[in-house]
Amino acid sequence: MQMLTQDHNKTLASNAANDEKRGGRFSLGEFLRNTRRSMKGPTGRPMSIADITRRSALSLPVLSKLEAGKIENPRFTTMIEVSRGYGLPFDTLAGFFESRAAAARAAQAAQAAEAN
Repeated sequence: MQMLTQDHNKTLASNAANDEKRGGRFSLGEFLRNTRRSMKGPTGRPMSIADITRRSALSLPVLSKLEAGKIENPRFTTMIEVSRGYGLPFDTLAGFFESRAAAARAAQAAQAAEAN
């Protein structure tokens, strides 16, 4: 598996900074798309979804749907393959689920407060 380069790490940091500026609304799909576009393939050009497919056990339609935000709750095994395909530490991806879980808990608490 190709490890992240310094430039790629800078892009991830920039993406995280943009996420903060936008109030934490950076979706998993946007993150994956931006990450892929910041990665260089063997020819030096930005990687395509097909390039990511070759690096993982995921199909092109699944990766395309993930980047488009059409898969909202991917399976754990899918995220392991996403980690492999994009060359990302799993911890980087886990943050998206922690944020979603925190948002769900906050929504439940707000609904409970309105009911009382």
